[in-house]
Amino acid sequence: MNPDKIKAMDDVFKSRFAEFEGSVSPTSQENIFKKLDQKIFEDAQRSAQKKATKPVIYKQLSFYYIAAALVAGIFVINFIINSFTYTSVDDADKNIAKVIPQKPAIAPAVQDVESPEPTKIQEAKPPASPVVAMEMVSINNSKEIQEVNLPDGSKIILNKNASLSYAKDFNKNRFIKFSGEAFFEVKRITTSPFTIEGQRSAITVLGTSFNVQFDSVTGVEKVEVVSGKVKFESLKASDYNLILTKGFSGTNNKGEKNLIKESIDNKNFIAWKDKNLVFVDAPLSQVFQDLEHCYGVNIEMPSPLLLKCSFTGNFKNESLDKVAKLIASTLDLELHQEAQTLVFTGKGCIE
Repeated sequence: MNPDKIKAMDDVFKSRFAEFEGSVSPTSQENIFKKLDQKIFEDAQRSAQKKATKPVIYKQLSFYYIAAALVAGIFVINFIINSFTYTSVDDADKNIAKVIPQKPAIAPAVQDVESPEPTKIQEAKPPASPVVAMEMVSINNSKEIQEVNLPDGSKIILNKNASLSYAKDFNKNRFIKFSGEAFFEVKRITTSPFTIEGQRSAITVLGTSFNVQFDSVTGVEKVEVVSGKVKFESLKASDYNLILTKGFSGTNNKGEKNLIKESIDNKNFIAWKDKNLVFVDAPLSQVFQDLEHCYGVNIEMPSPLLLKCSFTGNFKNESLDKVAKLIASTLDLELHQEAQTLVFTGKGCIE
């Protein structure tokens, strides 16, 4: 035990014993000592309680101060975070706008403006007579070659998949709207021109014969003259036109501005209508191209050596089967036919 505490207890014992000394008998000393011990114990207990009260209160107050400080700190941090998190760009811009002074708008300088001239009132004109739609007769040919006789005595041979429309009063208005391929034999009437119109080209004649190819898929429009004279012009630019005579062709390619005039070198350009074919030492590639156009089939030759072969022969209104077999036997080739496709194979030719 602490010496200071022992001395304090001894002093208390002496002071308390002095209060009873001389006033009690020896027989009751034992009781006195017991009471004295009880008194000393109670005084020590009260002293201990007083000393313990202050630290407890101090500790409680310290805890409250710390808790209050923590709560206040959390509140301040939360306020700062919310201020940065929920302030939008627009609000920031508004705040900046409040700080930055706006420049006053400067009115533009006033310029002298000439007064407009008074509007002239034009005299009312009578309404134009309404355009009457031309009544047309339409013919669509999708399967076989077809011959069409027109009211004026002209004749048209339509190839497969060709179509035309002509004016119902054709004797007064010889006008045709056309697409595809056809051969025209036009009756000559000097007082009434004969006009054929495609998508981008037009043909005008008085009396002649010619072949027309107006391909709506590729956009190529072409005329090949057999007899007479033909005017071939562009509908997109009327300044561009050609005058074509026998043995010449005119072509209007899509996307090109100028018309092309050429001499006709291929003798089989109208073989599709009568199946008359003439080949004189012709390259096999040209022969197959003419057969495709004439009979409407596809021809394949996988070996490039076949391109060195040439063929000479004449055919008059013969079937495709007969023509193909004759070419194969002449050049020692093998022929295979699948539907509308012919395949020629072989060793080819040596130059």
